[in-house]
Amino acid sequence: MSRFYWVAFPHPSVEIDNQVTALELTPEDHLHHVRAWLQKAHPKCSDDLATASYYKVSNFALDRYSSREMYELIGKRDADARLAQRHPMRTLFPEGAQSPACIEIVVVTDEIIEQADTLGDPYGNLRHMKARAKSSRAAGSTRSPSDSVKSFAAIKSIVLDAGGLYYGRHDRFGPHTALFNKELALLKYEIDHPERFIPDENLADAIKFVETAAKFFDAENIRESRIHPILESLLGSKGNWQQPTNSRSAKPDVVWSEEGFACLIAEIKNEQGLGGDPFLQSLVVYRKFIGEQKYQQSLGRSNFPVVLLAIAGDRLVVATAIFTDSIYANELFTMSLRLSTHVADDVSRVARLFMAVKQCIKQLRGLYQHLTRSAESVPPARVLWPNPTADPSVPNGTEKMKELHLEFFSKLDRHGNPINQGDLNDEDKQHLMYLATMRAGDDSEATVVLVKFATKYNEGAHRLLAEQVPPLAPTLHACIRVIGDMFMVVMQYISPSDGMALADILPPRPHADVVRPHISKALDLLHAKEFVFGDLREQNVLYLSDGRILLVDFDGVGVHGISRYSVCLNIEAGLGVRRNQIMDKSHDLENLERLMRRLSPQ
Repeated sequence: MSRFYWVAFPHPSVEIDNQVTALELTPEDHLHHVRAWLQKAHPKCSDDLATASYYKVSNFALDRYSSREMYELIGKRDADARLAQRHPMRTLFPEGAQSPACIEIVVVTDEIIEQADTLGDPYGNLRHMKARAKSSRAAGSTRSPSDSVKSFAAIKSIVLDAGGLYYGRHDRFGPHTALFNKELALLKYEIDHPERFIPDENLADAIKFVETAAKFFDAENIRESRIHPILESLLGSKGNWQQPTNSRSAKPDVVWSEEGFACLIAEIKNEQGLGGDPFLQSLVVYRKFIGEQKYQQSLGRSNFPVVLLAIAGDRLVVATAIFTDSIYANELFTMSLRLSTHVADDVSRVARLFMAVKQCIKQLRGLYQHLTRSAESVPPARVLWPNPTADPSVPNGTEKMKELHLEFFSKLDRHGNPINQGDLNDEDKQHLMYLATMRAGDDSEATVVLVKFATKYNEGAHRLLAEQVPPLAPTLHACIRVIGDMFMVVMQYISPSDGMALADILPPRPHADVVRPHISKALDLLHAKEFVFGDLREQNVLYLSDGRILLVDFDGVGVHGISRYSVCLNIEAGLGVRRNQIMDKSHDLENLERLMRRLSPQ
């Protein structure tokens, strides 16, 4: 007799304690014996189990994905791996059952298989993450961080080569680091809202820092020695000065670390333009850290948030960085520290800045302590996905965020198709659309939703159309302002099998006579409330499988006669308007006619 463990998935997410079953089986037992037993053991799922399929778990990715002891089926199945009911245990498992902690068989319905096909593979994502870390380690490995920023060729190489950096140059950028880590998000918020009371000792240190930064020094090491005690006093702890990394691949000016993980990396140059950009150099140092064994052991368990401090003469830059599918960085604060009639304001800004950085370092220390000392299971590559923080200045934002119970699991391309993290190109890195599960409560069933992050969003216009009967826009679940100067928009997800943008439908596309009534009604409703849709093109019109039409993308909706089109408007889009032009209802009507002409047969 052998004890085999089975897990049944009658729903997308199930409580593992209720669904894992241990069966005592002989080598001659068949799967059809098990089916009857499972139906008896799980009467609520009897109908689902009656038509379920059986797979060896090795043909699925089984991911423990939350602290609620839940599991999720992720990834594509092997089409030839379905186990026949006549298979005896001795042919399936010739060596018998595995360890008591191992699940051997997964039982799934066709519905779950279809959903699994649309999701990313977390284990594949983790492999991609490790490969990118290896690329980051190899990129520029023959150069030290200081040499990497001293010539144009070196700078171009570390940014554009494999494993390069995403910080806004050349055209490489991605989501803000604040969307992925709470500690970095709160640092950004504190910097953007400098309202703290400043204790006397912080003011004294800030004055010294500004005065020292404004001075000239004959050599970089002299400037560094003068800044050294002031910086440690401002941050309330000692840093590791001029200490090489374990692999000796980098020797940063100073690092504040915890358990071998960098919390703050600082690089100092005597003057701007001498010896390269200290911000970029600190980012290269961070990339070197990612290649360290300590980091490699924790890949998939953290996105390794870090604060970067760059000083070049009187120039001060504070930035943040993370590692997900690539290394991303954002500058949060830039300032020239010069003595002037406004020096009092500058001193106050510097004092509050370092108070915020000090607090962030403390929080990052706690994060890395937990990462190192905790035995808590962490989902594979969960750190690839956003972990947004509600803007504290917006009432009830945090409460609304908690009520959603969001669990991100995939990114979407610009056409709304799920993409594996390893398949991201530069364009996919730049936009911010994801799939997530949402729960109305801890015990409620998960709903797959689309989550979009946008710099602006017209919630009122979206709700107006979504609440029509029948709806003229996807259901809007929430629109919450989050740290990172973004809105998190949670809406109904419409899979490509249920609806597609007109731009993605192969000819013959729906005729203008089918589309016009729906769009005209939507525009009439918007215009009655003085809204201008602003971007009426094929990519923003969904044609559903039941023949209905929905408008999407309310980022550009404005108020008639008041709002303006974006200064970065794509003038090749054919909207018939200029950049920064005042928005007018007539523009929507003109673009409706343009759209109808494109849909009408020639």
